[in-house]
Amino acid sequence: MTPAEAPPRAIRSFHRDAEGHWFARLECGHHQHTRHDPPWINRPWVEQSLGRIAMLGTTLACRKCADGAEPDPAPYPAAP
Repeated sequence: MTPAEAPPRAIRSFHRDAEGHWFARLECGHHQHTRHDPPWINRPWVEQSLGRIAMLGTTLACRKCADGAEPDPAPYPAAP
């Protein structure tokens, strides 16, 4: 499945994993890494809180929804 085939889901909040990488919590309850790892992944906005805040409400393709996965456990606390 390509990302274009996965349904778009709005970003509701952000949190970090144990390694310090940012995850987006999507409206469907799934989480997705939002790394900035140039040159492969270019998301400089994730490095600053204002960048993450600006991305709230925008969409990411959710492969977990396309696969019919259950929502991920809620992370606490969420971060902007």
